[in-house]
Amino acid sequence: MWDPMRDFEKETLSNGLDVHVSHVSGRPWQVFEFVVHAGSDMDPVGQEGIAHFLEHVVNRHAGIPHNELEALIERTGGHARYGSTGFEATRYKCFVPIHAAEEIVGRFGNMLLGEQLRHGVEIERAVIIREFDDTYSFAMDREMRMSRQRQLFPDTALSRMACPLGTREALTKISLGDLQENRDRYYVPANISIVTAGGMFAHEVVEMLQKTPFGIEKRGARNPHPAPDMVEVFPADNRLNISAADHLGSLPPVDSPGYMTYARIPGVFNGDALGVCQHMLYKVLKDELREKRQWTYDLDCVIRRFRNMRLAQVCIDTIDSAAVHDIE
Repeated sequence: MWDPMRDFEKETLSNGLDVHVSHVSGRPWQVFEFVVHAGSDMDPVGQEGIAHFLEHVVNRHAGIPHNELEALIERTGGHARYGSTGFEATRYKCFVPIHAAEEIVGRFGNMLLGEQLRHGVEIERAVIIREFDDTYSFAMDREMRMSRQRQLFPDTALSRMACPLGTREALTKISLGDLQENRDRYYVPANISIVTAGGMFAHEVVEMLQKTPFGIEKRGARNPHPAPDMVEVFPADNRLNISAADHLGSLPPVDSPGYMTYARIPGVFNGDALGVCQHMLYKVLKDELREKRQWTYDLDCVIRRFRNMRLAQVCIDTIDSAAVHDIE
């Protein structure tokens, strides 16, 4: 079996920044992913959502104006993803021609490691609150997700938020000082990895990075990666029934409720093996519930990865209410 990671060389700059390089001969392009090893599971109590908030402020208001960086990349024929926040890390990405790589990577370096944050906080606060309200258009959506988080992850930061957006209350209180403190702690070379592939050799990538802000000396340390979770969690209350009518007012009776079930999986299990199990479970449930019994139109089986554990979920949009007991 081909292992794509086998082709990567690892280098570490003197400031602690890790670089993983895969050389693809003859390619005039290079893709870079800048990984800050701090996501929302590092958000302090009372600042739920700060990692995602900081990502917004950094990619829109740090370094050169966002529209100028966007125009620069587009002129070269490249493209970029200016930020995404997960529970485990925050990521930035660009795909650019090699002849423009040093300039564009330097812009990303200035964005992540450059000057103090000075503006944009209130603009991004308003945007993120709108994003939060759009994600949780109905209170019952957040109620269901938070119930799941509290039951399955009572001993972790995941119990305080349903997704990296955090909580609406915290979003209204996070200050410029809070964001700067978070950036000073986590946006440092020792806590950043760069993963890149394309026509550049490893030594060429390292030489280029040393000419950009990624080569600066800046105090800091790598976030320690937690040991794989080995906890078996058995929720005290493992059932939540929510009626849409309680949230949306008078609705005609429907005999096809949605059904979701979740499980916390210890992080010691092999990810590839879990992927095979996920596919097998989907096939078995689809054959049984749709093809054999016609209880539902479709379903979804997903395994989400966190830093040291995983979440398995089976979601069925509509199902015959009489079948729930038989499924369980």
